[in-house]
Amino acid sequence: MTDPTAWDREHFPVLKSAVDGLNADRTMAGFPLRDIATEVGLEPIDVVAALKALENGGLLEVHWTMPPWGARVTRASEAGQTLAGAWPTEDNFADRLIAALEQVAANTDDEDTRTRTQKIVDLLSGAGRDIAVGVGTAMITGAIQ
Repeated sequence: MTDPTAWDREHFPVLKSAVDGLNADRTMAGFPLRDIATEVGLEPIDVVAALKALENGGLLEVHWTMPPWGARVTRASEAGQTLAGAWPTEDNFADRLIAALEQVAANTDDEDTRTRTQKIVDLLSGAGRDIAVGVGTAMITGAIQ
């Protein structure tokens, strides 16, 4: 029987660690299971189980060894990258745009800039979010550059 809490407790943290590790890896050697276990605070056997589930789900590719403690994650699929938050989506484009504007509003000394920026944040956080998602879609697909 599948444990419904495994995604939050094991699978997602392992996926996020693996994707982040792969994206930081400039050697193209893959990201070691032992580094994932250390980063997420799980026992290696639990990381093995999570990696198997993630691999079976098509989110990661793993180079397995015997014993499996030497395994390395060698690739994350587009779906894996997206779920881990490392791949752009229309929604996370809108969220990043809103967060950047909130930082501008919070860090400026100019009251006019703060007021105008906050109005844009309010617009994009409401009905204007669809506009931001549309712009994100166009940028991701290359319709606008």
